[in-house]
Amino acid sequence: MTELTGNKGEWSEMYAFLRIIADGRLYGADGDTNRKDDVYYDIIKVIRQEDKDSLDYVISKDGRTAEVISGNEILLTIDRTSFAEEADHLLDTIKAAQGRSFSSPRTQEFMSRIKCFKIKAPSADKSDITIQIHDFRTNMDPTLGFSIKSKLGHASTLLNPGKTTNILFVLNGDISKFLIEQGEFSFGSGDKVSRKLSDKFSAIEEQGIKFDYAGMDNDTFESNLTMIDSSMPVIVAEMLKLHYIRGISNIEDQATELEKINPLGYKDSAARQLYQYKIKKLLAAIALGMKPATDWDGKEDANGGYIIVKEDGEVLCYHVYNRNDFEDYLFKNTRLDTPSTTRYEFSDVYKGIDGKYYVKLNLQIRFK
Repeated sequence: MTELTGNKGEWSEMYAFLRIIADGRLYGADGDTNRKDDVYYDIIKVIRQEDKDSLDYVISKDGRTAEVISGNEILLTIDRTSFAEEADHLLDTIKAAQGRSFSSPRTQEFMSRIKCFKIKAPSADKSDITIQIHDFRTNMDPTLGFSIKSKLGHASTLLNPGKTTNILFVLNGDISKFLIEQGEFSFGSGDKVSRKLSDKFSAIEEQGIKFDYAGMDNDTFESNLTMIDSSMPVIVAEMLKLHYIRGISNIEDQATELEKINPLGYKDSAARQLYQYKIKKLLAAIALGMKPATDWDGKEDANGGYIIVKEDGEVLCYHVYNRNDFEDYLFKNTRLDTPSTTRYEFSDVYKGIDGKYYVKLNLQIRFK
């Protein structure tokens, strides 16, 4: 048997799968990831794709066992306490793991027993796990896809960077007063290069030069943002300026600053609510299906919502029915980040054929 290895995020998905079957119930959470005891969904089954086979992990009527079913054939019946024991063991393994990738032989042995041969189930959309739940409020049993985010490992991304997420700015002012050293900051990623870029761009701005939004590199991304809100491209451009020029990265802090500078000229009494509202809609759209380079019709891929694996191993969910809590969670737990400047070809100031100077800034959103 080939040894399976994965990072903490990947093993966290397997942990969530085991824990959900062990618990037999998913509790909702508020915007601060605290469990809401009055919001919960009983698990009927978890559906998992293994190569060409679709397997159902069905919790029995009495709740004591889980059946592994392929088509109409019951492959295995196993006590749910085994799932709990293996989930506990895997959680300890994840917490103790050193290095980027690791294995869990005991977990792999149990996975083989229950016909799981991949740590991370394949998916064509933003769903990491598919679950049939019983919703007491509607008395329905919908089958829903959830995206899994874990706090056990490195902070995961909400929006992955790409050349498609580059946004163009024209530098208006006498740029000749400022010595532009091409390539000075074109390396690496993360906090270090973010600070250097902030130093560079704030120095340019201090010369009285304005960074004015000039468009997006990718028409599809611009169209997708416009579908969320007609003013969204401008709002995203302002968020990038706050991140790269002023070093303000937390989404909450950015919304507060946008209220102050009010780039869209809303009435003061409405500005705070409007910027928060629009940013929350942006985050939710990204979380549930919108991808920069793919034409988006407004439909949500992860139609169930998000499952969160907390630091202590508690597994909670944000169902799309609890939209306000979900959006609050995204709003409070995300920030803008700086990806590789060389890989995504941004941050260098250059002269266009029109004689004006331009710079591209890249959008990446990461969980805290």
